[in-house]
Amino acid sequence: APGGQVRALAVLSRHRLIDRQSLDALAQFFPAAASVDVQRAIAAVFIRSDFRLLPGPETARMLSRSRLKSTSGDDIIDILIRRLGAS
Repeated sequence: APGGQVRALAVLSRHRLIDRQSLDALAQFFPAAASVDVQRAIAAVFIRSDFRLLPGPETARMLSRSRLKSTSGDDIIDILIRRLGAS
């Protein structure tokens, strides 16, 4: 259920991940997420982690390509895409 996934990701984001394998696994989960809330929660984990471990431009393209449409305009996914593009 998306609500449970969002809560689990919120807990995970508090741990400030610094290992590449965990970040890669989350990156693979992003396109498969069934809700924009889950995608936002994954982006929040990245923002609070050492996202510089990810290949910036490649990850930014994947996020842009596979993100679900949101009606609320700019959000944390957009912030992450900008940060990855600048790295």
